[in-house]
Amino acid sequence: MKPTIIYLKLEKGELIYRDSQNNSGRTITTHLAPGSRVIWKLDKCPDISEINQITIEGDTSILKTKPHKIDFDLWEAEGADRGDGEISYKVEVTKCAEETAFNEIIRSEPKPPTLRMP
Repeated sequence: MKPTIIYLKLEKGELIYRDSQNNSGRTITTHLAPGSRVIWKLDKCPDISEINQITIEGDTSILKTKPHKIDFDLWEAEGADRGDGEISYKVEVTKCAEETAFNEIIRSEPKPPTLRMP
C-alpha cells in the first residue's frame, strides 16, 4: 500500500503542510487508509533544518505505531489495521540558521492538523 506523505515547509515564518492527497495550508486533514504508513518529510526549499518532534493528541487507536524519527528530515508512523477516528498532531521544527541568526524552534499553531481514518 502506498504511504501517505505530509510535506513541511516554512512560509513567512509559518509552518505550511502539503500532503500527497493535494491538501495544503496551515492546517489540513489527511485521510489515512487502514494499515498504511504516514510519512512527514521536509518539502523542497523548506527553510527548515530538522523535524524535532511530532506529538499526537487524542485517541491513538488509529495508529499502530507512534510517529518516530527516521532521519533529520523524515518521521514515520503506521496506521492501525482497522479503526475509525481522528487525531491531531503538533510538529516542532528547527528553522534554518542564517549567517548571523540562531536556530529558532517553530511549533505548529493555531489549530493542529489532523489524521483521519477511514
